[in-house]
Amino acid sequence: MRIVTMMALAAFASLQTASASLILETYQSLSGTGIGAVNTILTIQNNPSEAGCVSFGDVLGTSFGASGACIGSAADVKHGNSQTQTRTLADAGITSAANFSFVFNGVEPAGGGLVVNSLVATFYSPTGERLYTTTGLLCQTAAGAPTTSGPCNVPVTGTGTGNSGYLVVLDSMQQMAATTAGAFADTHNVVGLSASISNTAGGNETFFLVNSAKTEAVPEPASYVLIGSGLTGLAFFVRRRRAS
Repeated sequence: MRIVTMMALAAFASLQTASASLILETYQSLSGTGIGAVNTILTIQNNPSEAGCVSFGDVLGTSFGASGACIGSAADVKHGNSQTQTRTLADAGITSAANFSFVFNGVEPAGGGLVVNSLVATFYSPTGERLYTTTGLLCQTAAGAPTTSGPCNVPVTGTGTGNSGYLVVLDSMQQMAATTAGAFADTHNVVGLSASISNTAGGNETFFLVNSAKTEAVPEPASYVLIGSGLTGLAFFVRRRRAS
């Protein structure tokens, strides 16, 4: 499956220097990625905040416990019609830490913003042994920009499931740590996820697994505006020269 990125407004990022975490990179406008069409791992919904977790065996809760199993209430987790379930690396064609990623599809009324307080991925062997758990969260304010510590303010979300999202990947330090722990030694290894989000207005937030090599970044709307303005200005200049 090919996911085409259409926007690059804001993003999350990786790992703090003392620990390993995720990089939620670029805001995207996506299509055809609704529940049932992609490898959705987790769906959560509540107002004004929400939290949920799914671990090996599709055990649900609020967050990961010390053993790697989800603990706490699963009241915010939606688990019908493929909304929440663990996935294998093979499900998304992921073969290494370098192409591991998932997409956070935030959906709020009128595309309003929200705050991501935590994102944690846990990797399990095919038999359920916990291999690796990420820690920490940084935020990227623009594509290619330096990262800052979370929580992460997300100014823009989608207005419908399957139309937008933020790409989450592993930074170089985390790729090395996860690989050393055996997280990518078998494509049948299982991926679980937990998330905590605030400032929500009742929309569904979903997360789906994807091979990052199958994404394609394109200019952000601001870039299109600048390009358009430049072309408009050039056309005006040419017309004035011809008139004179």
